Amino acid sequence: MRLGVRLTLAPGLVVAVLLSLSPGADAARPRPTAGAAAIEKALRTGEYEAALRLVGPAKPDASRAVLASRALVALGRYGEARRRLEAAVAAAPDDLPARDALMRLDALVGDRAALAPLLDRSYADWNGGRVDRKRPEELIAIATAARLDGNWKDASDTLRDAVRADPRATRANLDWGWMFLEKHAASEAGASFRAVIALDADDPDAHVGLARVALVERYDAGAARAELERAPRVNPRHAGALALRGELALDREDFAGAAADVALLRRTNPVDPGAAGVAAATALLLDDQAGYALERDHHLAAHAHDGELFAFVAEALERQRRYAEARAVAEEGVAADAGNARCLSVLATTLLRLGDEPRGLEILRRAWKIDPYDARTFNLLDLFEKVIPARYTMVQTAHLRFRVEPAARPAVEAIVAPFLEETYARYVARYGFEPKGPVTLELYGEPAHFGVRTLGLPGIGVSGVCFGHVITSLAPTNHAFNWGMVLAHELAHVFAIELSRSRVPRWFTEGLSEVETMRLRPEWARRDDVVLWGAWRRGELPPLVDLSNAFVDARDAESATRAYAHAALAVDFLERRFGFAKLREALAACA
Repeated sequence: MRLGVRLTLAPGLVVAVLLSLSPGADAARPRPTAGAAAIEKALRTGEYEAALRLVGPAKPDASRAVLASRALVALGRYGEARRRLEAAVAAAPDDLPARDALMRLDALVGDRAALAPLLDRSYADWNGGRVDRKRPEELIAIATAARLDGNWKDASDTLRDAVRADPRATRANLDWGWMFLEKHAASEAGASFRAVIALDADDPDAHVGLARVALVERYDAGAARAELERAPRVNPRHAGALALRGELALDREDFAGAAADVALLRRTNPVDPGAAGVAAATALLLDDQAGYALERDHHLAAHAHDGELFAFVAEALERQRRYAEARAVAEEGVAADAGNARCLSVLATTLLRLGDEPRGLEILRRAWKIDPYDARTFNLLDLFEKVIPARYTMVQTAHLRFRVEPAARPAVEAIVAPFLEETYARYVARYGFEPKGPVTLELYGEPAHFGVRTLGLPGIGVSGVCFGHVITSLAPTNHAFNWGMVLAHELAHVFAIELSRSRVPRWFTEGLSEVETMRLRPEWARRDDVVLWGAWRRGELPPLVDLSNAFVDARDAESATRAYAHAALAVDFLERRFGFAKLREALAACA
């Protein structure tokens, strides 16, 4: 491994909050002390105040300082945690678990000046042969130093060694799983978390990790919630579970639910980073700029230079189709934390989705230089630098642009483009305005190219996606879908999104797009009346105010199809009852 070579500390690089000194995700299992089992139990179940009482007064005892710091960090008392850890490290400078805890705390609060000498000392210990490679807690500490130094490969190798040193110790696999997730390697992360569950079926950190895997791998919100329900049974104050639950509430446009989880988090920890992310994203989604600024500044006061907050908020905005605002937040994050690879990657992805490919690629290359192990960054660079120049060309029409394979160009020029130009003109007349152009449709011949362009990862379960003025889809020559219906559907989203300034509810824009395709070709109407009637009889048909949730909560093709059919039926009814002018007025009111 390369730990024998000291690498320069990447400026601004701060590990993800989920790898911070949370009560269940610390790297080092402390050495047995009197009452340690009782303290561990209190920490595991969220009884942080009780854990502190059991630890007792501050003493320069390394193992108890680590235990105390876990409780103090969970309560947001970072200053006290630091004082205990610094005293312990000063008294026992060779104690790697105590140093590990202090390194994580320094990263959490953004104190890079304090972190640097701890990293240096850890490298020196490794290179000097002072690390016991049979003790997983010491290997985990070295992995923490490597990870915080941007030495991802060495960190992964060392965590693997820690797992092998004691296969029954779960801490290494938890760290390993979160690190894989940070690199968008969801399957590897899932394997690490399942290894923990095999040893400890109720481990709350592993269940939260599996919930995140379900979202990264396939955005299965139902599976994620099922995992999240396991964590509070053990620890009702689990910060990771509450923060992820709040994030899911945001995706469902359930702002009251998100606010309730923020309140629960802050009842335990007033400066919880997960609460700050959900609260800041909620403020922007509700167009509360002052509230966002307050949340941002409150968070940065306790977690200096933290680009992770901005990356989280930008991604939450993107999932609600607020692409221009996501770009602004990501740019703010890069200004605050120029070396944060995740924030750079989020900014680059947002720019690419907005059609600004030259700047998006320039930012993506900066992210790659800092973190060459992020699968999403690698995939996007490979697609734009190698695949697209070699295999795709651009075709321009009056109002539209098409990215297609040369072999598909004749079909696009003769059939696809005329149909979509005619459809575009129909929408212009119906919605009463012409979108800012040109609208770009990227039609990919291979599903993996479509998946990477859309999500940064090859797997995707839909046929088309609209990012405002950029539409990605499979090519009509793919023979796997009704290209006319899909592209007309996505083109209708362009009008609903722009007219509403990206504030149209999910059910409304999906219902409008379904109705538009039905009007274009009657045979494209969904035939789901019996399915909807059955759901209504069973009490499973949500009211309009909750209909957007049906898209987020869909667990299979049947439930997803039912959500689209329900939205189409609702919009069709509203148009027949009140007229399209009222629907257009509603879109403008959303803006």
